[in-house]
Amino acid sequence: DGRDEDLVSGLEGGVAWHPVLSPDGATIALSRKPPGKPWRIQTVPRGGGSLTTVLDVPFDTLWPQFHPDGERLLFFTWPGRHRVGIVALDGSSLEWLTDEDDECGYPAVSPDGALLAYVRKRGDHERADIVVRPFEGGEERTLVEGGTVPVFSPDGRMVAFAGGRTPSGRIGVVPVDGGEPRWLTTSGTWPTWMPDGREIAYADRTADGPQVARVVSIDGGEPRALSDYRWPGTNFPFTIDPETGHLLSTNADGGNPSIWLAEYD
Repeated sequence: DGRDEDLVSGLEGGVAWHPVLSPDGATIALSRKPPGKPWRIQTVPRGGGSLTTVLDVPFDTLWPQFHPDGERLLFFTWPGRHRVGIVALDGSSLEWLTDEDDECGYPAVSPDGALLAYVRKRGDHERADIVVRPFEGGEERTLVEGGTVPVFSPDGRMVAFAGGRTPSGRIGVVPVDGGEPRWLTTSGTWPTWMPDGREIAYADRTADGPQVARVVSIDGGEPRALSDYRWPGTNFPFTIDPETGHLLSTNADGGNPSIWLAEYD
């Protein structure tokens, strides 16, 4: 079970989802849907405090990812056309990284800031691929056909991904330079790298339904449990603090979400 659990912030109503840490570990960004309003990107100090809205726009903004400079956040828009953008933490300097007519989402940036990966829907919109390109623009290349939610490894040499955004998917890994993807599990989604860069943590589902966290080596082998904790339901992406190994996630209890950090056995 968890120990040293810290409640970062408790929220009244709405949904909180996909929290991530800034490179210096001081700030948390997350997607939040306040009651009756669109999804928005918000930040909160790691030590707790008030949430600050980065973008207040009349459409949904989701999936924040810190740029390595720690001063900007990537995101994508939804519904309708999915479009990847980047914005300063104070909401200024908004820049679109994909075209308005494209269908792109779930962005990730390499640790050195040189590469941008994202999910691009195919022309028939029935499937989507993970593509990668230079961050400042340039030619795309397909990294994984039929993959989603890419995440660069700490050394930037590999990308973890999922076969779908539900636990019925599976977790894989592929070299950034190209090559055949390798599937590591038969189920799971929402991959995130462990600090050593040799293991991938991910969300899976127990036989009776609730979400749990598992870990698998990039060399393959049997996955192991990260903890005995069970989320109240499924579809809770989480990340691992590279400095402390603490798990950062959101929760929901009676419609009142919370953001928390916890160390696990």
